[in-house]
Amino acid sequence: LDDLTSPLVLVPILIHLARNGATFKNAAERDSFLRWMYLANIWGRYTGQTDTKLRRDVASLADAEPVVRLVEAIAADRGRIVLESKDLEGRGTTSGVYKFAFVLARSRGAKDWFTGQTLYQKAIGKSNGLHSHHIFPRAVLRNMGITERAVVNQVANRAFLTQKANLKIAAQEPIKYLPIVERDFPRALQQQSVPMEEELWSKANYLAFVERRRRLLARAMNSFLAKFGTEGEESGATVGVESLLESAEGQGLEFKSSLRWDYALERTNRDLEQAVIKTVAGLLNADGGNLLIGVGDHGEVLGLSQDYESSNSIGGRDGFERHLRGILRTAVGDATMTFIAVTFHGLERADICQVSVEGSDHPVYVEKDGAQVFLVRQGNATRAMDPRETLAYVTSHWSEH
Repeated sequence: LDDLTSPLVLVPILIHLARNGATFKNAAERDSFLRWMYLANIWGRYTGQTDTKLRRDVASLADAEPVVRLVEAIAADRGRIVLESKDLEGRGTTSGVYKFAFVLARSRGAKDWFTGQTLYQKAIGKSNGLHSHHIFPRAVLRNMGITERAVVNQVANRAFLTQKANLKIAAQEPIKYLPIVERDFPRALQQQSVPMEEELWSKANYLAFVERRRRLLARAMNSFLAKFGTEGEESGATVGVESLLESAEGQGLEFKSSLRWDYALERTNRDLEQAVIKTVAGLLNADGGNLLIGVGDHGEVLGLSQDYESSNSIGGRDGFERHLRGILRTAVGDATMTFIAVTFHGLERADICQVSVEGSDHPVYVEKDGAQVFLVRQGNATRAMDPRETLAYVTSHWSEH
């Protein structure tokens, strides 16, 4: 259970087994459910608003191809199921990709770098313990002036070792200890997707090291998942952002060219952030949907580079997501953020951001000009309702839910 972001990923599998004599019909079915479990874990299927998603997933079990429907739901929610290297950027030890990195290491027979012992918790025992090791120790990075937690603690700077080995490394620069690991235990580094170009082990090349390792980890994770097979799931990987781009804006879909860059004025315009908040609030108060940022009115990919460059604190996907979540959290509150998922896609050499929104289980109000406003998505527009309309809508909409 420690390897799961939520134990709820087991529920659909257990229900399927309970309905089918406590067994899978064959190895292929077993593997397809395992693959879905890993995907649900990686993409945080049940880390936000769980009731609606879990009900939908359990209902999918009645389908002739239940796992296909389950995977399609993740693809529809997140836009894709194939991992990109940037999905690992800034992700820490509570993320699904971090937990999956440990699953991946164990699946490859990863060994401790100083004892040669296979990393398996039961074999290691509590006396040795299993540590999440900083490949570039925090002290080394701190001396370089790198202190931002998301940069220091990211998945790409983590490896799994025993406690004794971790303490032995202490604050050594990788260029000093990784050659010894490679000499004493060949392939131990590759088992944990460590780049083998020694120049990347130098502290001066830390950012290049983590970028390269993110690519290696993403590739290894996708390869691991592919071994479980995708029979009957042709639409599972394509249902998502490509089909959204080919669709017209409507009740559950909106395109925004940017978060804060005004293409008309050619400058940053914070008022555009309010338009994003308005759309998200409208989807929350309706039946959910998707907002794509970095996309023109007709589905053309514009990218997020202008938004990235609009502030030093944004700079890339990680900063963009922090900023976006920050303004949304301020507008709709912490509790409502569980209905919102953020995913990035690399398309046509440009990033776009997908904000997937579940219908909220309560009315969501946002502040405008000092007053609380109720917004709702209707057709291809989001509009504010007056008090009388709001009362009627809230009464009918949430009484039905």
